Amino acid sequence: MHRSYCDLTVGERRQIWDEIWEEAMRRKRELRHLKSEEEKQSWILALVNRKIKERKSKDKSLGL
Repeated sequence: MHRSYCDLTVGERRQIWDEIWEEAMRRKRELRHLKSEEEKQSWILALVNRKIKERKSKDKSLGL
């Protein structure tokens, strides 16, 4: 039989909230990891693009 939240003991309520909190923090960590991965990839891409432009500029100046 399903009990309402009001019928639960303080300990049972606390356990439910602890589980909800843990899940929320896990999702937050995953999101932070994804953001940092995106930032890392963007930084690497910008660096590669800059190096390519430098190489093209150098090749032009050398007449290649």
